[in-house]
Amino acid sequence: MRARTVRASLLSKDPTTAAEAGQLIHTLAASIGWVKERKGPQRRSAYLFAKEKHAKCTICGDTFLGFELERLNCLHRHCRDCLQRNFQYTIGNPDSFPAKCCKSLPLSETSHVLSDEEMKAALAMQEAYEASKVISCFSCQGDIFLSDISRDAAYCLQCHKLTCTTCKKEMHADLCPEDPETDALKSLAKEEGWTQCPKCNRIIHRTAGCNSMTCLCKTNFCFRCGNAFPCKCFTIPHNETERSGKSRADIGFGAAFSNGSSSRKASYKERLNYRILRDYQRSALMNQVNQKLKLKDLKIRRQLKVKEIEVAKEIMRLRVKMNELSASERVEKKELRLKAIENGEVGPSAARVIVTRRNIYSWNTKPIPVEDTRPVSRRTRSQRVTEVAA
Repeated sequence: MRARTVRASLLSKDPTTAAEAGQLIHTLAASIGWVKERKGPQRRSAYLFAKEKHAKCTICGDTFLGFELERLNCLHRHCRDCLQRNFQYTIGNPDSFPAKCCKSLPLSETSHVLSDEEMKAALAMQEAYEASKVISCFSCQGDIFLSDISRDAAYCLQCHKLTCTTCKKEMHADLCPEDPETDALKSLAKEEGWTQCPKCNRIIHRTAGCNSMTCLCKTNFCFRCGNAFPCKCFTIPHNETERSGKSRADIGFGAAFSNGSSSRKASYKERLNYRILRDYQRSALMNQVNQKLKLKDLKIRRQLKVKEIEVAKEIMRLRVKMNELSASERVEKKELRLKAIENGEVGPSAARVIVTRRNIYSWNTKPIPVEDTRPVSRRTRSQRVTEVAA
């Protein structure tokens, strides 16, 4: 807040001398990070910054001041209008994203030319471009962008539904039936004679014991037929399959996912489904928060760019003001010296310096001859030759 107050006071200040104008220029330039370019011995007030020099836009070829152009990663310069047209074309044609010159244009450095709506559209396209997987919600048909390709479901913040990333249908309570690994598991379970819990769909393998099985979800069921007790397996005569410890139950997957509950009275499966849904929801919300933070950062960068342009224009105004004050000060100093010479207020030594410079006399003023009282060894060669000739 203090830096903003100081900058505002400097912008509203009008210098009265050239030295004060030069000091203001360097103070304002330091506040926006401009660096001086020193290519030779120059006075402090004559330093020019790189942003003050003229350059051409690579696209349209027009000449602009340095602060009105944006230097890209490929070292080309684009003006504001060309940058804006480039982004607007890619927003209207998503297949051409990202906007590029020789390389892709970074949004953090070039999006200051966009409006709020254009920034949102550009960020959404960037999210889709950088996503490892994009699927459509089975309920509202909206696009869901996934950064983690290993996840088996995607949470939609619009309709609050889970979509399976394999079959693009509603999330399953267990394995996706269209997954090739699911078919391999079914074949192996049928070959080995495994059974499946009728409640949580876990695959059960019996090593010894009777047909009464208790799953981790506390469900008691028959290993032979896969149904919950009581069943009718005791009426079926024993055969070779039962003696070998294999099950004749059908293995199936693809049951619909239920939201569940966090209540203490809820079953284990309901509490587990609630935690799964909450995990997916948190991940989607975190992604949404990151997008909002990126948009906020782009808006802050745009405000800083506007402030930089405002300060740059003030520096250009102060540069013109400094040149005018310098010219008026030189004229005033020249008049004072001439008046001092006419009144005889200037001594021989000062008059001698004035005579040798030759640039302080007006058109109607004649030089005053002054006797040189210095030793011959202290005089220049031209003065010695003039003295001998006289």
